[in-house]
Formats: sequence, structure tokens, C-alpha cells
Amino acid sequence: MAALSGKAFQKFLELASPHMPILRDSKFKETGVLTPDEFVFAGDFLVYHCPTWRWETGDDKMSKDWLPKDKQFLATRNVPCYQRLKQMQFTEENEVILDEDDPEGGWSILITIWIQRQLKLPILWTI
Repeated sequence: MAALSGKAFQKFLELASPHMPILRDSKFKETGVLTPDEFVFAGDFLVYHCPTWRWETGDDKMSKDWLPKDKQFLATRNVPCYQRLKQMQFTEENEVILDEDDPEGGWSILITIWIQRQLKLPILWTI
């Protein structure tokens, strides 16, 4: 179902994009939408400070003329992950209730082994 809705949204964007105006004046604070210049500036900042991010050119058929040819989209690769997926999955064993006296059940957080090690908390279970 998600794949179908994703394809429908892609088709909508394909049909609507040519008729949408390109934002020229910054409206980021009001709407959260970047102008093309703001997008390139933010992307350059990200690429400079985070070495896993790179600008990509993409397919010529998909390129947008309001963006530089060599800066069509951002991609990240080789991002280190300090946990295995199995360690991040939810189980009742790694859920901690913060306010047990709360009549609605209290706040809960998911504690993973990596977080426990960073905060130097005792590891209460093993995998």
C-alpha cells in the first residue's frame, strides 16, 4: 500500500511541478521552504562540515534548471552505525518508564546499549 501511495505522490509531483512557481524570496521562517539559493548554501555547509555528504548530479532528464548541474541533490554514504538493528528494536526489556505514578502510564524512553554505554549506565540485559 505504501508503494502505491508513493507512486501516486510521484505522479502528482510530475504533473504539478511544472506549474509550481520557484520561490525567489525567503519564506523559510513562515513555511519551512527553502529558495534554491538557500538550498545550495545549506547543502554546501552540510558537505563542508559532514564528510559523508556529497552533492550529486543525477540523471539529466530529472535535473532541475533552477539548481546548478553539479548540485542537483544531496546524498550520504558510509555513515557509521554503532549498533546492530537487533539492538535498536523495541522490547519491553529496554523500555524505561520515567514517571510510574502518572495515571496515564507515564513517559517512557527506549534505552539502547549504545546510549547506556555513552551515559555510563549499568547494562541490565545482554543480547
